[in-house]
Amino acid sequence: MHIIIATSVMFVLGLLFIGVSLPLYYKKVKPNSFYGIVPNIYGCDSDWYVKNKRGARKVIVISKVICVTSFIPLVIPEFSATIATIWIVGSCTAIDIIATYVHH
Repeated sequence: MHIIIATSVMFVLGLLFIGVSLPLYYKKVKPNSFYGIVPNIYGCDSDWYVKNKRGARKVIVISKVICVTSFIPLVIPEFSATIATIWIVGSCTAIDIIATYVHH
């Protein structure tokens, strides 16, 4: 059961990040300081759209990789609950680190 939970959590997290990034990729979000990969610190709207589209593209690619790799626990027969927990926490940490530094 823990294998299905680990796979489901990782797959849903990947889809969630894709869903959050798509409006930024298609330039549907106006410049603001809350929702975006790069805050609008320069006051230049066109620059904000370009940087957020580039960042959203990176997040979407990374999230697709996460969705595909989320099925690894189903392939490994000795995937215990401890490994499933480490898998979820480690992947979430990787997502957080990547999302934090994606604009550099």
